[in-house]
Formats: sequence, structure tokens, C-alpha cells
Amino acid sequence: MQAQWAVLKRDLLLGWRGLSDTIAGISFFVMIIALVPLAVGPDTATLTVIAPAILWIAALLATLPQMERLFARDDAEGGLDHLLMIPAPLPLTVLTKIAAAWLLIGLPLTLTAPLLGMMLALPLAGMAMVMLALAIGTFGLLMLGMIAAALVLGARRGGVLIAILVLPLAMPILIFGVATSQAAMLGENAMPPFQFLLAVVLLLLAITPWATAMSLRHAAE
Repeated sequence: MQAQWAVLKRDLLLGWRGLSDTIAGISFFVMIIALVPLAVGPDTATLTVIAPAILWIAALLATLPQMERLFARDDAEGGLDHLLMIPAPLPLTVLTKIAAAWLLIGLPLTLTAPLLGMMLALPLAGMAMVMLALAIGTFGLLMLGMIAAALVLGARRGGVLIAILVLPLAMPILIFGVATSQAAMLGENAMPPFQFLLAVVLLLLAITPWATAMSLRHAAE
């Protein structure tokens, strides 16, 4: 566990030093949502209908550019070899890096969701469920990004390849995330789509550490 704490603190420290990347992701998230009322008009009924989908699409587009950097710095500075030599299971180390990435990327997006929801005329009654779904969904998106980043490590135009890999696989998260948010906003039962969203993320949680570890070992060879 000491090794995992060291990995977590290192990633958080590097993320703090590169705070501009986190700010850029939040700014992109805010700008996408701020442009929607300007494009469709101030009609609150229309905004309420499309707001959950816009919120999730903006979250995906805000996290996508940051996925390329998940392993790029380790690869450039020789940290990838250190990860492989840590006296701990590599899948556990990968899971620690996913947690650090979520704290730097997913958590800020989740915390800004209520303020941005007000811009889209979302009622505050179901915002807690929207935030919970967004927190779990962004964790799932970052797991997909972790696998993709490990697969394209060292490749040219890695960001384009990551987008090609992640976007189709992210559709279940977006579908169930939007369904959960819509049901919560309308005062309906949001548990059925939320359970499907949770199932998808748990499936990724079972696959991602092992798949990413295999890709990193292959890249190191």
C-alpha cells in the first residue's frame, strides 16, 4: 500500500504542477454548455429536455483530450519502467493511477455540474442523482481512456487513435448516464438506468486494470 500511496501522491503532484490542463478541461466543459443556450434560445422547456444529453456529451468531450496524457509523461520521463518495477501487482498500480486521474479530471467536472445545470434550466431536485451518475460515468470514461492510452503508447497521433477507440465504447455510459439524468430531472425512478450504468462501470473495473497492465508490459518490451 505504501507503493500505491506513492504513485497516487506522485500523480496528484504532477497534476497540480500541470494545473493548466485541469483548468483547460473544466473551461472546455463550461464553454460547451454555455454555448447551448445561445444556440437553441432561452426557452427553458427546450433546455430542460436536451440538458442531460448536453451535460454528458460535454463531459465526454472535456475528458477526451486529457486521456492522451495519462501515460505520456511516464513514457517520456522513464517512469513507465519504474511502474513495472514497483513491488506490487501492476493492475493495482493501474487502478491507483485511474483514481488519481479521476480526482484530477472527473471530480472537478462533477462538482461544477450543479452550476452548469442551472445554466441549462435543470431543476435542483434531482441534481444529486445527476452528480452521482456523472461521478461514476466519468470514472468509467477514464478507465476506457486508460486502456486506449496504454494501447497507443508511443504511437504518432495518439490523441486521434484514442478518440477512435474510446468514442464507440463510451456509448453505453452515455446512454445510461443520460437516461439516469433525465429520469432524475423529471422526478421519475432513476434506479433502473443507474443500475445499468453501474453495471457497465463495474465490468470495466474488472477488465481495465488487467488489460492496461498487459498493454504496458507489451509497450515496455
